[in-house]
Amino acid sequence: MKTNFTDTLNKYNRHIAEYGPPDNHPYATRSNSNGCPLIGRACPLKADKVVDYSGDYGFPEGNVYAKSNISKSDVEEPGMKAAREAKELTRANTEMKRTNDLKGHYKTRGGVKEVSLANGICSELDECCENMEMLQTKWIEWRMMIKHVDEGVRKKETDEFHSALKELKMLVTKFTERSGIKTTGRRDAKNDAKDNRSALEIGLCEEVCEACLDFTRGIIERAFDDLKVDDNRLKSSLKGLNDFVDELHEKNVATLKHTLCVDKPLPTNKWKNREIIRKEVEDRLKQEKEEFVNDVSMEDTEEIAPPAHQARGPGGHGGRGGLMDAIAGRGRGKKPGRSAQGGRGGLMDAIAGRGRGGKPGRSAQGGRGGLMDAIAGRGR
Repeated sequence: MKTNFTDTLNKYNRHIAEYGPPDNHPYATRSNSNGCPLIGRACPLKADKVVDYSGDYGFPEGNVYAKSNISKSDVEEPGMKAAREAKELTRANTEMKRTNDLKGHYKTRGGVKEVSLANGICSELDECCENMEMLQTKWIEWRMMIKHVDEGVRKKETDEFHSALKELKMLVTKFTERSGIKTTGRRDAKNDAKDNRSALEIGLCEEVCEACLDFTRGIIERAFDDLKVDDNRLKSSLKGLNDFVDELHEKNVATLKHTLCVDKPLPTNKWKNREIIRKEVEDRLKQEKEEFVNDVSMEDTEEIAPPAHQARGPGGHGGRGGLMDAIAGRGRGKKPGRSAQGGRGGLMDAIAGRGRGGKPGRSAQGGRGGLMDAIAGRGR
């Protein structure tokens, strides 16, 4: 920036020295070419006047900063937003408390680095339980919605079981290695490393173990009892995962009892097993069905206003009636001397009855005669 300012200033001074200062700076014309040949802002003097600092505009006494208002659309419902914010606040408070507990444990066992690593592992343990709960909810809803089980349903659910078990085994393996257990080669407790985990981390690990056992039991019941699936690869995946979970559970118990000499910590998160999830899903679906039936009933019983052209009177027709009713009904009166139906008579009666008068000199029927008599008598 300093270099650019110096170059611009030197260019400005050279231009003034050649063509004159601002108060005496002639421009070249057709008749006089001894002036500044630059046009518009190409001339440094005109470019300098774009932002005019010659006036006294004053200055603020204190610090002043630019402010910008950004309006962001909020598409989230108020209830869902409040629940999400409450959950985030609870999680933040939990993480803060965990950090303080971990600092006390790892103060002499690795310091800040181990505290940061343990914090990350605790977050992954929480997410592991949440993912299992989410998958169980999704699968239970799916089972309640499908009408019948065919080969496509079996394949879809089996593929999802394989994918979930693969991801879950990767996480459990990571937690197992964190405890010092050697996960490769032949299993030998003598080859295990020292377990430096805190009681807080071990307690969360125990929650994951319990959730994993409930998760795998649900898959076994659905795949082999309900769907009657014959899949050896699925059986092998379930066995491998359960073996890791059993070893991790034994290591947790031993570390709490013999190394830390403390009891198992109370659960920090209340995870839901598949029975609780099934009950919640059934209640929610039942409530949604009742709300849907009530909405449909209200729509069916709602009074619909008649169209403007529809008759409004009693007796099914009412009001003034349609055009044909007006033509055919012009004889509903009871006054004497009118049609047999009374009144002024219908339109056809009016045409056919144009000869009912009794004056002489008219048709045999009297009156002015009928319409046909008038036509036929035009040559008399």
